[in-house]
Amino acid sequence: SKNLTGNLLYRFADQFYVQWEEMLKLYPKAIYKGGIY
Repeated sequence: SKNLTGNLLYRFADQFYVQWEEMLKLYPKAIYKGGIY
């Protein structure tokens, strides 16, 4: 689910990365990069 920080940053960020593919449904312009480890 979306959180306040993600919602605010998504509006202003030039690039927005997500860690889980499912988050692309909530943030369509995001870039999926997978896990950070």
